[in-house]
Parts: sequence; structure tokens; C-alpha cells
Amino acid sequence: MRYCLRVTWPLLLLAAFAAAAGYAADTGQAPARVGFVHPQSPSTASGGINAFWERMRQLGHEEGKNLTIEARWAEGRYDRVPTLLKEVLARKVDVLVTYGAPVAAAAKNATTEVPIVGVAMGDPLRIGLVKSLVKHEDNLTGLSVGWSEGITGKWLELLQETVPRLTTVAVIGNPNNAITRDLVKELEAVAPTRNLRLRLIEVPGRTALDSAFEQVRQKSKQF
Repeated sequence: MRYCLRVTWPLLLLAAFAAAAGYAADTGQAPARVGFVHPQSPSTASGGINAFWERMRQLGHEEGKNLTIEARWAEGRYDRVPTLLKEVLARKVDVLVTYGAPVAAAAKNATTEVPIVGVAMGDPLRIGLVKSLVKHEDNLTGLSVGWSEGITGKWLELLQETVPRLTTVAVIGNPNNAITRDLVKELEAVAPTRNLRLRLIEVPGRTALDSAFEQVRQKSKQF
């Protein structure tokens, strides 16, 4: 019996985003500028983003009136992130909101003055992005959705409880993501203790997902 596990992160945590945008929009001066840089595209990002902007309108913060949104989307290409950040910062934003640890790290390299709110940063402490989760670092603050020690073993345990005859787990992840690499190492260490085999399928970008799942189907026929 085989199972596929995709290494991914919880979608947008709107609390940090709301705090940043709300603070900027309450200045009572010219329309506040909120920068937003996401590594994916509007069509593949969390639907919660639209819900957030709707709630902001209900609270009186509306684009075109007292709020200007400078949003950029990398369309799954992380190599575009530095350029997109440069574009947003050139617009003199009051606050910069980023999604994911890699984008937060790039933003921290891009500016030391504009406040950065990192949303869904995975484990910024583990990858050295911050020195503490208790207080913000320089111009960076936000939310961590990291995992506690032993969580990877719990994932495999839950899979085995769900599929008792489980023998092989395919792990789909981006090899260019530092957190993904750490997770894979932990899974590789824990899997033998649970009599499981791992098959890593590398996906450098969202466009490779279809071929990754096809690889999983092909490999499953070999066991």
C-alpha cells in the first residue's frame, strides 16, 4: 500500500495581514500604501485573500478611497521575487506584506526601513531568518506556522493509522525550499523506525506538479 504526502504550508493567515493593513490605513492622511508580494498567482493562492479584502472594505478600508494596494505575484517563479519586491518598494509603500519564508527573507534583504509583515513563514527560526519568535527582528515581524519537534513522526503515524497496510510514502516537495529540505531529512530519519519507505519527488515549481503526480503513479506500479 502506498500513499502520497505533499510537503506544503497552511494557507494565508489573515490576522497579520489585517493588523498591517489596518495600521497603515488608519493614518488619516493620504491613502495608505500596502505592498503585497506572493510567490504564486491569484488563481492558485488561498481564497481567503479575497475574503480578507472584503472584510477590510466592511471596516472602511477600501482600495481607491483610503487604501492603495501594490500587489505583485511571482506566478510560481521565486527568481522573480527580488524584482517584484524592488517594484513594490519603489512605490513608497507604508508596509510590506509577504507570503512564505523565502519571500520574507528576500524582503528583509531588500529593505531595512519599510516594516515587513511575514505571513505563513513556516519556521523562520529554524532557517535563521529570525533569532527569536518572541519579539520582532529589526523591521520584520509576522506569524510563524512552524512545526514542533517530532511532528514529522506524527504525520507518518497518522498515515499508518489511516492506511494500516501502508509501506511506501511518496513525498512531493520543492528542493529549493530550505524548510522542505529539513522536513525531508526528518522524514527520512523517522520512516525506517516505522518500517516505511520514502520516495522523494522533486517539484521546483507549481507547473511541475502534474508530472510529479504522474511519477507517483508510475512508481506505484513498481511496488
